[in-house]
Amino acid sequence: MAMTTTKKTTTRTRKAATPKPAAKKTTTRKPAKPKAEKITLTPTSLVHDIFSAISSERTKAKKLEILRNYNENFIKAVLIWNFDETIISVLPEGEVPIQQKENADKNPNTNIRKEWEK
Repeated sequence: MAMTTTKKTTTRTRKAATPKPAAKKTTTRKPAKPKAEKITLTPTSLVHDIFSAISSERTKAKKLEILRNYNENFIKAVLIWNFDETIISVLPEGEVPIQQKENADKNPNTNIRKEWEK
């Protein structure tokens, strides 16, 4: 006994579309990040100034450009000391007893470039 099925078709009438009032789009802007101040470097810039200039740049290419321009041994020493896992620092834990040199400047920021050349 073979059964056949027939497809039922239904017609539906659509209601006329009533325009809805346009919803106001409200977007909130994120507050703009303050732009990092560009640091002008000189050939005698301090390590802190060089690393501040590097961190203020956004792209790796510009950061590498600064590192290549200041390809100095004292910067390499700081980077190696911080990122080389094989180096074991022998600095004591806690406060380091530092005695200021008698003929040293009153400026607490010692120029590492001058110290490196000694």
